[in-house]
Amino acid sequence: MDIKSLNSGNSEFYLFIIVIVLCFIAVFFENIDYNNFIFSFNKLFIAFLASYIPLGINKNNKLQNIFHISYIVAILLIILLEIRDGNFSPTNSLAPTADRDDFFFNANYYGYLCLFANFSLFYFHLKWRNLTTLILLIVIPLLFILLSFATQSRAALIFIILANAVFWFWVYETKTKSQLRSILKFVFLTSISIFLVRYAITFYETSAIKDRFAYTSEDGRIDLISESLTVFLDHPFLGVGVGQFPNYSKTNQFSHNSIAEALSEHGLLIGGLILLILVLPLYKAYKFYWDQNKSPEVKLCLLFFGLFLLFNNFYVHYKTTISMLYFFLFVAYLNELRLKNNQEAIS
Repeated sequence: MDIKSLNSGNSEFYLFIIVIVLCFIAVFFENIDYNNFIFSFNKLFIAFLASYIPLGINKNNKLQNIFHISYIVAILLIILLEIRDGNFSPTNSLAPTADRDDFFFNANYYGYLCLFANFSLFYFHLKWRNLTTLILLIVIPLLFILLSFATQSRAALIFIILANAVFWFWVYETKTKSQLRSILKFVFLTSISIFLVRYAITFYETSAIKDRFAYTSEDGRIDLISESLTVFLDHPFLGVGVGQFPNYSKTNQFSHNSIAEALSEHGLLIGGLILLILVLPLYKAYKFYWDQNKSPEVKLCLLFFGLFLLFNNFYVHYKTTISMLYFFLFVAYLNELRLKNNQEAIS
């Protein structure tokens, strides 16, 4: 019903369609594990269906707001559940009483949802710029950081701190621009950052997450990436098929890395398209920023796509529904900003 109104800016979605179709090539491979194929393909297909939702609602900003609110509410509700069950408390996050396996979801899941919810807070603050969004943007990310200590999610801790630092130093701009305001903003943020960094170092030295940073080979993730690249080199053109990499791994696990997973399971033909889906919005955002619009909203898109691409080195997000829905939420947002800019230029 919406196909006629899809604009030319949604090339990522069409690439995703091609990926879904080409995945069926794997059914002709020898020794294919159909159980793994069906399980992994279903995850990929559902992520594909979810990715269309933001594009379909792109013409209604109010619906976009609902999705952003939902990501924030979702993680806050889950945090409340963990507090109720005694697995998380802001006061014991540095030395959590609960094991990572005690949390309701995979412990790293909280990190993914925290990062997305954090960007939704950025989105709302740039949209409304009021005291309420400012307070939420200061308080809730601190809660996310404490949760990252409790779940001992290294990627979440790094990316949440990095996202907030880049947002305040580079993305956010005051409505009234002046050199004096810029200098005062830089001095203020730098002072706050130095204080927080010194405080965070003290936290880190007494936290349980310190051991996870020291133990870099945990879960054999480096070994998994190495195995993935070996499989890719053995099957460079078509890979071994969607969902098949665990059969080539000593630990029977997926690679925990989108680039390695895409290349090992899909080869250059399909894997290249998957990587293009992840890279293309970053290129579009950069080109739009450099050539036409350096607004905070465009900077936010550039920050999100850049960090999301890096974040894919820690998990296979292109098979994950919550990740691809949110990824395309920002694709739709970038398309909206480009369309608005073009309309203003014509006017």
